[in-house]
Amino acid sequence: MAKQKPGFVRYKKYPMPGDRDPILDYVIGLQDRLKLSNTAIAKAGGASASTLAAWRTKTRKPQFATVAASALVMGETSLPLITRSSRRK
Repeated sequence: MAKQKPGFVRYKKYPMPGDRDPILDYVIGLQDRLKLSNTAIAKAGGASASTLAAWRTKTRKPQFATVAASALVMGETSLPLITRSSRRK
């Protein structure tokens, strides 16, 4: 086993329910409620339109920076790290 650097913890697996990060459902829901297009979010400084489209279909683990930038464009000042769908039952 490789020696780890002090103060750095490497997790073997990012635990999430289902097959994709629940933050995607949160941000997509926000976009749908506000009725914003992918292009409008991209032009305002969020993720690219193609990235936003991929979040609805094939992306499983998005980059936090792109999620945060897009959420800020949509007026969010914070993101839930644990959503209702991600809580263990």
